[in-house]
Amino acid sequence: MLTPEEEQQLQQAVGKGLMTDEEIRKAHRLLQQARHLLQQARRAGRTLSVPDALARAAAAISKTHGAAPGPHAPGPHAPGRHAAGRPARGARRNEGRAPVLTPEEEQQLRESVDKGLTTDEEIREARRLLQQVRRVGWTLSVRDALARAAAAIGKTHGAARGPDAAAAPATEIDPSDLRLLEKIGRTPQAVVYKCRQPSQDRILAVKILSARAARDREIRNSFIREGRQAARLVHPNIVRIYQVAPFKNTLFIAMEYVDGGSVADLLAARGRLAPAEAVRIVRAAAGALAYAHKQGFIHRDIKPKNILLTREGVVKVADLGLARRGADLDAAFAEAGRAYGTPYYISPEQVRGDPDTDHRTDIYSLGATFYEMLAGRPPFITSDQQQVIQVMQMHLHKPVPNPRQFAPDVPESLCRILAKALAKNPKERFSSATMFIRALDRADLSGGPRTT
Repeated sequence: MLTPEEEQQLQQAVGKGLMTDEEIRKAHRLLQQARHLLQQARRAGRTLSVPDALARAAAAISKTHGAAPGPHAPGPHAPGRHAAGRPARGARRNEGRAPVLTPEEEQQLRESVDKGLTTDEEIREARRLLQQVRRVGWTLSVRDALARAAAAIGKTHGAARGPDAAAAPATEIDPSDLRLLEKIGRTPQAVVYKCRQPSQDRILAVKILSARAARDREIRNSFIREGRQAARLVHPNIVRIYQVAPFKNTLFIAMEYVDGGSVADLLAARGRLAPAEAVRIVRAAAGALAYAHKQGFIHRDIKPKNILLTREGVVKVADLGLARRGADLDAAFAEAGRAYGTPYYISPEQVRGDPDTDHRTDIYSLGATFYEMLAGRPPFITSDQQQVIQVMQMHLHKPVPNPRQFAPDVPESLCRILAKALAKNPKERFSSATMFIRALDRADLSGGPRTT
C-alpha cells in the first residue's frame, strides 16, 4: 500500500489540467503504472520518489505503446481496459452508466450558479468531469471541476488573441477599488458608469446588471456570456473587456473607457459625415468585424451607437451583448423566429429570425450604419417613430433608396458599395468584412453628383 502522501502526490501530479475523455484515459493508465512501480520498489526495500515513478511510468508506457502517455499526449486505450485490450475488472458493470454525484456535490454546483459566475454550460461540463473521474476511482473537488470546465469551454470556443493581447491586465479588479464618477449609459437590464480605479490610475467603464435582472437565470447567464465572449476578442478596434465579477447581489463587467463618444453622437451633432471620414470609420469597424468573424463570433447589433471613438479618433466596436458564436447551433435554433438587433440597422434574416444567420448579417448592419453616416438618415424610416415594425418590414421587402436622394455629394463608388452591403439576399452581399474593406480601398471618393 502507498502512503496517503504518495497517493495524494500521484493524484495531484497526474490530475492537473485534465479536460477531455482522452486525457482522463491516458492519465489513468499513467497513474496505474506509477503506482505499480512504487509498490514494486517498496517490496524490494528501495525508495522511489513520486516524480521518479511518474517519469519511469511514462517511459515504460511509451516504450510499450509507442506514444508518451502523459496527461496531454494521445493514447489508444479506452477507460477500463488494460494494454492488451481486455476489460478491467468491473469495467463492464459500469459501462454506459454515469456515476451519480453526491448530494453535497450537487448542492455546491447549485450554489455556484446562485453566486452568479457560473453558466449552465459550465455546470454541465463540471458534472461530466466529476462523473468521469469517479469512473476511474479518482477524487476531484467541485471547485476544481468548475475551474476545469470553464477552461475547457474557453479552449473549445477559442480564446482569441489579437495584436494587443499582451496589454491585457493580469490582476483582478476589486469592486472596492472603483470610484463611481458618472452614469454614461443604460440598457433595459443594466447601467453603465464611468469609474476611476485609483490603484491602476485609470478610467474604466463598468456595466452593472440590475439586481432584478440578476435574479433571472437566463439574463444572468447571458450577461456572463456577453462579458466572457467579448473578453476573448483582443483587437485595437474592439472595446477591451477586463473582467466579469460579482458585485453585492449582482454582477458587473469592467471594460475599457472610450472617451470620444460614438458615431451616433457625431451624427447628432453634425447631421452626416464627409465621405472620407465615413470611409475611415467604417473601414476600421469592418477590420474589427473581420477579426471577430475569424474567431467565430457574430456581433448582431452593429449600429452608430456601438461604434465608439477615442479623442484621437481611434475606432472601437462595442457592446457584444447580442454576439454569439457562428457555430453555436443550439443557440441559433433556440432563437429561431425571434428578431434580435436594432430595427433601423437589422438585416432581413435577423428580422425573420433565421437560424442559419451568419456573419453577413453584420455586413448588412454595417452597411446601414454607413448609409446613415453618408446620407444623414438610416436606409428606412417612418413618420411614426413608434412603428418600428414597419421599418423591419421595409428591410424585408422595400428597395434601399439611393443615398443621393438625401446627399447628392455621395460618390457613385460608395453608392455601389452600399447597394451590395445592403442586398436583401446575404449571398449577394460582400462575402466577408475583408471584402468590404477591399471595396472601400478601391473606391473613388472624388465622384460627386453627375451634371449630365
